[in-house]
Amino acid sequence: MLTGRRRNDGEMAKIKGVFKTSKGTPNGKRYYHYVHKGGPRFWIGGRDDDDETPGYVEAYRIAAGLDEPKPAPAEPGKETVKDMVLAWQGSREWSEKAPRTQADYQRGLNDIVTKFGAQPARLFMNDPEAGTLVLNWIERSGWTGKEGDYRLDAIKGLGSWLAERHKADYPRSQFKGIKKFYKGRSRASIVWTDTHVDACIAALRQNLSDAIVFARDIGGRVGDLVKLGHQHVKERKDGRLAVIFETNKGRRHSRIMNVILTPRAEAIVRRTPEGQRTFLAKADGEPWGEKELAKEVMEAARNKKLVPTGLRFNDLRGSRATQLAWSPDTSIGDFALQMGWGPETAARMMSVYASLNPDALKAPAESETPNSAPN
Repeated sequence: MLTGRRRNDGEMAKIKGVFKTSKGTPNGKRYYHYVHKGGPRFWIGGRDDDDETPGYVEAYRIAAGLDEPKPAPAEPGKETVKDMVLAWQGSREWSEKAPRTQADYQRGLNDIVTKFGAQPARLFMNDPEAGTLVLNWIERSGWTGKEGDYRLDAIKGLGSWLAERHKADYPRSQFKGIKKFYKGRSRASIVWTDTHVDACIAALRQNLSDAIVFARDIGGRVGDLVKLGHQHVKERKDGRLAVIFETNKGRRHSRIMNVILTPRAEAIVRRTPEGQRTFLAKADGEPWGEKELAKEVMEAARNKKLVPTGLRFNDLRGSRATQLAWSPDTSIGDFALQMGWGPETAARMMSVYASLNPDALKAPAESETPNSAPN
């Protein structure tokens, strides 16, 4: 699906996912456009805004294979890997995934289909050496870190879906348990302090500081926060307001976040006009896109030197998790409900965040100190 800004003549421009690079030449700078990062190149131009050029979308569609006729269903038992990828993408399980998750899988599936798409699905997906074949291909192609994981996650996702929906033909995934390439460090210790938040509230435009307050005091992911409106708020018996919503990431498992609003978050809710679709909005009242909101907030905060360079918008969610985990009144059930996690994840993350609390352990009693002599 093409998504982006429409021109007056109806042609779609600014295609989502297109990757651009540039290179200086004796005749000036040249821009190279790819269907996606690592994907096929479909355009070379002398300007960065060549996606306004007639024929650009057509070139993209041809390179991306969007105009290819849909193949007839394969004869049962003779499906190829490509056939099963298409079946997965047409399934209920795929439709329930968040758009961001679908896009991440698609980046890997494009290359999986190019490399292994013609392979007989049952033979390849059930081969005990399939995992090794895929790993060798990724390493030979030079993909490392997250780029390697895009391809690995795609085949792992396909294998898991087949083992779940077509167990008779695919009894188990041959890719389960393969370790990821990217080993990012935990950001659990990186927090927005009250000083950071207060400085942003004082110095930034209100619609930007509102986003920081919501993210810090509710703890939702930015993709959820930008969709919250009056329909998600309920009044409790004690008169306080709670925001209750199903998370995008946890939709498959009906993960719900139920958070009592802090006074400053409640103030945002109460001053938002009833006709405004979302609490977080641009200056014209229109809802934010998740990427543009995070980008604009962080650019404004860094330009005014209100936060350290390494701090990210998404760290606001981790800061909320830290606050909850450090509170002695937070149970694992509360933690799960307020962060939108399942009980197992909540228990694991509670341990991660609580372990960073300097007050987590009581100081030893005087009789327990290392220098005290035994009786």
